[in-house]
Amino acid sequence: MSLNHELGRQKYDEGRRAMDRGEYADASELLKASAEASPHFKTLELLGECRLKNGDAHGAILPLAASIGLGSNESRACYLLARAYLALDEHEEALRHVRRVLIKNPNYEAAKPLLKSIEEHRRSTLVGPSQLTEEFSDLIPWIERWAYGDDDADERALMFEKSGDAAVREFVNVVTPRLGEIRRHLASFSQPWPEPAFWLKALAEAVIAADRFLASRTAG
Repeated sequence: MSLNHELGRQKYDEGRRAMDRGEYADASELLKASAEASPHFKTLELLGECRLKNGDAHGAILPLAASIGLGSNESRACYLLARAYLALDEHEEALRHVRRVLIKNPNYEAAKPLLKSIEEHRRSTLVGPSQLTEEFSDLIPWIERWAYGDDDADERALMFEKSGDAAVREFVNVVTPRLGEIRRHLASFSQPWPEPAFWLKALAEAVIAADRFLASRTAG
């Protein structure tokens, strides 16, 4: 079955007009038809946005993720994807995607209050009874800045580059001596892990990657 670009464009234009009228349910169906006839990153981004506006955060995830994969300008789709995950209380995934927006486009203003909101939630999971134990409370500022796990390797590499060698070296010097404690602490948990454990794991992965980053700079 071949693509039908003419039909795709027709349904896209009709979908945009429905969005302009605030008719997001109709717009969603029209944009879905457009994407099926002729997939395009902007069509998929708007389809995800319409589903999000209709309260279907779960249904928004797939078209937004597909939009990111197809497009070259992914900031808005990443931002909307972060909002969709946040609506589903998937704070780790929401943080991952809003960070991705701001690392690649630091001037994307709409993402900044969203990042602040997600980070405030994360802090609430790290401090307090039965959350991050007191022995690791001094690592909270380092988690807040540097806890990019291996799933976020590309964004982590960009952060290392933008932060500079001195900042990365300070991170390595402070956190590396704590790796043994962190690993023992993580080994003490049974599945499913509490949320703070995931942040400690991401911090451990980040400091190992940071050490390799500095080594590669020296070798170069």
